[in-house]
Amino acid sequence: MIKFFRKLRQKLLAENKFSKYLLYAVGEIVLVVVGILIALAVNNRNNQRLDDLRVERFINKFKLQLEDNLEAVNVYIETNEQFYSDSRRLIAIIGDTQEIDNEAKIDSLIFLNSYDYHLNLDMNVILESRENGDIALISNDSLSKSIYYLITFYNKIIEDERITNSNLNNHFVPYLSKHYNLKNLVHTVTEGEELNKSKIYQGDNYKLLVDQEFENLITLRLIHSKELLESYLVLKKIIVDTYKLL
Repeated sequence: MIKFFRKLRQKLLAENKFSKYLLYAVGEIVLVVVGILIALAVNNRNNQRLDDLRVERFINKFKLQLEDNLEAVNVYIETNEQFYSDSRRLIAIIGDTQEIDNEAKIDSLIFLNSYDYHLNLDMNVILESRENGDIALISNDSLSKSIYYLITFYNKIIEDERITNSNLNNHFVPYLSKHYNLKNLVHTVTEGEELNKSKIYQGDNYKLLVDQEFENLITLRLIHSKELLESYLVLKKIIVDTYKLL
């Protein structure tokens, strides 16, 4: 078509018909512009189709990751509800040795208060998709905000776990190493399968139950445990809400 207009222009110029030449020249320009616009539209549709495929692949992988993470959070919540309950049991008997009838129970409760926190969710799909730009292609604003909230809140939990574990390793464990016989503790909780009872230690583990420092340390463990448990419950809701948007 453009070649046809070009020949007409050349003929009109030869015949000194400038007005008609101008008309056909404009027609040629219009055709060129229309052709460019059509090409751009086709290219945009192709790009949009590719973007939609990228988002679809991300969502399919993200669904599986959320399902696995939800299962992990549920297990962790159940476990930490028991840990929190054990912390409450231990702090309840501090200062009142009549509430406990044998040393083995003290060992068990102290052992259960010596755990650290590492939820360790799998966030690889989110991190990779954020780096390669897939998340930015999501047109659902509610989903984008929910993913961002999930990332932000999980990072908060990681920091809270770090603080809690730091308190455990820098204060609680050193206190136990100084005032408690760890070999006897391991012997008790493993029912003698790992270690025999200490032949050196002649102390009384009950003395911890009247020690102000021990009470303070257990109180901090209880506070951290409760705060993290509440955070895990919030995280579970975020995961469920995000999954519903997929």
